[in-house]
Amino acid sequence: MHQPSLAGLLPLGQNLGQQPAAMPLGLFAKLQLAIGYVPIASINPYSRNPRTHSKKQIEESLKTFGCVSPLVIDKLGLLIVGHGRLAAAKLLGFKELPVVRLDHLDAAQKSALRILDNQIATLAGVDKKLLDLEFKDLLSIDLTLDLSFDFSITGFAAPEIDKLGDDAAEPDVILTSIA
Repeated sequence: MHQPSLAGLLPLGQNLGQQPAAMPLGLFAKLQLAIGYVPIASINPYSRNPRTHSKKQIEESLKTFGCVSPLVIDKLGLLIVGHGRLAAAKLLGFKELPVVRLDHLDAAQKSALRILDNQIATLAGVDKKLLDLEFKDLLSIDLTLDLSFDFSITGFAAPEIDKLGDDAAEPDVILTSIA
């Protein structure tokens, strides 16, 4: 099987065995993103988005916090990132959503970004000690301020949160790598 050459990806004059030089970012170094609001009807979901979503959890998140993370669309309004939020927002009757419009990506880059965004959380790890500390802080804030929301919005059920304190004593950090 033919292996593609990496030569075209290296800075001019650099060989595979050499220490890499700083790669210029070119267009991306000057990229300035702006968040705008568009009507939901103008956002077109990508029909082949492979990720499935728990619409209930996303709905609860939108009800509790609002849409705090913009969707990513192309210049024609085709959705690149945010399919679950779009579906949940439609169910909740939102009329518009925050978006970042990316005009500089070609079809392959949009596809790669969509796949990356769908996979990145799956590949992430969890430091149980830090997660336990976050929940302890959140619980102590709730006792003093009465935040009035269900902690299951975090994606963890009460028994899992309780078990974190026990698991956090172990030096077990879940790390996942793509290598």
